[in-house]
Amino acid sequence: MLSLSQKTNTECSAICALLSEYHDNLLSARQIIEVEKHLAVCLECLEASRGMEAMIHLLHSTPQRDTSDDFMMRLHDRLDVLEPAAMPALPLRARFREWVMSLILALRIYRLHAVSFSLVGVFLIGVFLLKQPPASHNTGEPEGQIEARSGLAMPLEQNVVNATEDPFSDPVANRLAVHALLSTGR
Repeated sequence: MLSLSQKTNTECSAICALLSEYHDNLLSARQIIEVEKHLAVCLECLEASRGMEAMIHLLHSTPQRDTSDDFMMRLHDRLDVLEPAAMPALPLRARFREWVMSLILALRIYRLHAVSFSLVGVFLIGVFLLKQPPASHNTGEPEGQIEARSGLAMPLEQNVVNATEDPFSDPVANRLAVHALLSTGR
């Protein structure tokens, strides 16, 4: 339940919103009665009503001036020529704060878009992380036995000899060449 002061402030706000229509005779009979009942007991709203009535009377009594037909066009042309006042440069901290606030506002307005883009980003990161090859396949056999079985194993001495004869030779490329020759049967 509203207290008396809250009720009065709410009523005063509602009556003040109707004062312009009241003075222009645009209210229904019921609304006119409500406004007049409130004005009879509220001195602040009565003063606001009298001030509005005096302003309306002053506006009606002011002589009107005729303007030329092209007045608005010339006025807009003159306004278009005016340069806006230069804004002083904000410090970096204020610009950052302004950027963060605009980002927060955009996220509030476009919440669904922000969530969608976040989910897409997480999905893409997950795909790239899962796409990396595993470090090693552990089949339970030592690595040397796997190479020996595939025919790619070369003794260490042979690699050393190849490296001393030709320092630019690549032992891995040599192994692949041997493996290719073995697989083709030549």
